[in-house]
Amino acid sequence: MIREKHKNSSYFIEYNNNQIEGIQNFKDSFAKAKEGTTNKEIFADIIVSYYLDLFVSSYSNNAKKNELESILHELLPILEYTELYDSYVETLWLLSVSYILDISPSKLETLKQRIIKNEYDDYVISSILNKIFNDTEINKHFNWKRPYKKLQPILELKQNTNIQIIRDYLKKDWYSGHSDSAWYDTHKSEKLTYSGYWAFETAALIKMFDLDDSSLKGVDFYPYDLLRMNNKI
Repeated sequence: MIREKHKNSSYFIEYNNNQIEGIQNFKDSFAKAKEGTTNKEIFADIIVSYYLDLFVSSYSNNAKKNELESILHELLPILEYTELYDSYVETLWLLSVSYILDISPSKLETLKQRIIKNEYDDYVISSILNKIFNDTEINKHFNWKRPYKKLQPILELKQNTNIQIIRDYLKKDWYSGHSDSAWYDTHKSEKLTYSGYWAFETAALIKMFDLDDSSLKGVDFYPYDLLRMNNKI
């Protein structure tokens, strides 16, 4: 049984093959681009996005831990060349899944530096960074108030959080709060544009504050299984 309800396994297999082909094509262009050029950065950004979409769709299609770790293992070194332009949400996803899967802080140093350079280190992201590195200042503002400000009570209450706050966020705020995102409503398309809808940051917060998420199993957008496969690469 796959984890995602909008598409079947055959769709995700085709989607993944498309992503893998795209990664290889842009890797060839990336390899030919001169060091320090804008083209190098653009190709790197595209490759990272392809890999992240591949991660999401693989998780949607019931991928195992080693498959997901392999994608991150290939993605993370490319961050040295990328600027992660205009991709706060993708950055939050990447940081969240890396934290959930216990990726070594040494492998995330470049991601951390890119986050700080791009000023993405708001309340949510800086809290996760602080948990990973133990030396990051927590900035209590929100780059995207909609929907992420709804997470403020969790970040402030920590272990005393009522799990209903996260349930309400998932049921009422998360999806609608991304209505201006390129991936919104892509499950309605017949094209290969949909990778799955997952609020990875909620699982990261559950892990951070050691909360009981048993009541969230089966709740739309909550990546329940991901928390149960954490292992370092």
